[in-house]
Amino acid sequence: LLKINPYFVPATDDNFYYRENHRITAAFKFEYYKWYKISGGITYYQADAYPYFYEPVVKGNFEAIRDEVDHFSIFGEWWMYPGPAGEVNASVAYTRVTLPNGNLVPYHPEFEGRLNYSYAFPKFTLRLGGKFHANSYADAANTVKLDPVIDLSFGGIYSFTPAFQVTLDLENL
Repeated sequence: LLKINPYFVPATDDNFYYRENHRITAAFKFEYYKWYKISGGITYYQADAYPYFYEPVVKGNFEAIRDEVDHFSIFGEWWMYPGPAGEVNASVAYTRVTLPNGNLVPYHPEFEGRLNYSYAFPKFTLRLGGKFHANSYADAANTVKLDPVIDLSFGGIYSFTPAFQVTLDLENL
């Protein structure tokens, strides 16, 4: 939960696990030699105690609450492995996680996308990337809609020797 939300207060939740009931997944993967890979699929499951965030009276700190949910997602991913043009990977997902009343779970975007590119020079690797999240709400009643988020990133790795590298990453640009 801390990876999803760094403002989560862990002392408010005594159980970090939830059980998925009736999970059904259908997926495919296609690889063309060592050049690229395309994969995707669809998933559905129900969970009895799925954790999600709510903001209590103390602004900025989040606590977890649990409820029954239905989880449905369609996802796709594309990889172009390292070659003369660099390395590219992209993914898109539509995920609908609903509460028993049919509303979406707060702070859980329906649409997500990611695009990353890297190019390796002899001693330096350049990385560019971006993430996109859209259609999420700040409350369980789905009355406060959050703005879409675009997170751009830039980074690199400089190799002094194969065993010693320096990494610099900038996110939320």
